[in-house]
Order: sequence, then C-alpha cells, then structure tokens
Amino acid sequence: MTHENNPVYHALMRRRSEIAGTVRHLENKAAVCRGELKHIDATLGIMGYDVPYLKFRVKSTGTAGLFHRGELPRLILKSLRDAQSPLQVIQIAELIAKEKVWDLQDKRFISALSDKIGKVMARMRKRYNLKSEIVEGIWLWTIER
Repeated sequence: MTHENNPVYHALMRRRSEIAGTVRHLENKAAVCRGELKHIDATLGIMGYDVPYLKFRVKSTGTAGLFHRGELPRLILKSLRDAQSPLQVIQIAELIAKEKVWDLQDKRFISALSDKIGKVMARMRKRYNLKSEIVEGIWLWTIER
C-alpha cells in the first residue's frame, strides 16, 4: 500500500508532527529557563553569595494542569476496577503515575498527586459509588458493586 492513499499513515504523521512541535517548544522553554538560572546565579555571585546549586531543593511544579478535563476521575475508576482488592490513595497515585510514565521515585510529587486524588475521590464518592473504610488505621477505597 502506498503512503498517498493511506489515511492511517497521514493521521500518524500529523500526530507525530504535533508532538515534535510540542517537544521543540518545551526544549526552547527549557533553554530560556536555564539562561534565567545562569543570570540569577551570576547576580548572586556578584552580590557575594555562594551559588546555591546544592543548598536549596528544586521546587516541584505540583499537580496543576497535569490532567485533561475528566481524565483523573477516569484513571481513578480504572485503577479501582482493575484492582483485585481495596486500594490506598497512595497506591492509586502510583498506578496513575506509572500509567502516565511519571517518576515514581519523586516522593514529593507522588504525595502531592495523592492529595489531589484524595480530594477528587471525596467528590466522586456518591456519583460513582465509591466506598472507603479504615482498616488498621489505613483508608482503603473500592467501587461498591
């Protein structure tokens, strides 16, 4: 089959082009941020301060804007449906992070993601028949069937 008449080929090439454009944009943004860091470090050096490469932890950007509209509730429900037993919020966060290919070693991010998931699940409780119970001091979540 030739490329000219294959709609799947054209759709994939269009999507590839979109992703490549996003990557280029983010690389440019990262370069600008690196330049700003160099300027701040130089200014601190001129003022007589040590350059704080290792003195301050890098702040995480948090969890705002990570999900499309309705995506997080869908991922939460999928995690609960696929589970063989009740799950803790941290386990749901780790499953979602794994599916989205995010860094599972970043405990600060996983904690922030867990907080966000907990708040969303509290709002989802009635609509989706979510059930929570405390077992040995640990909150466990399931879908009531």
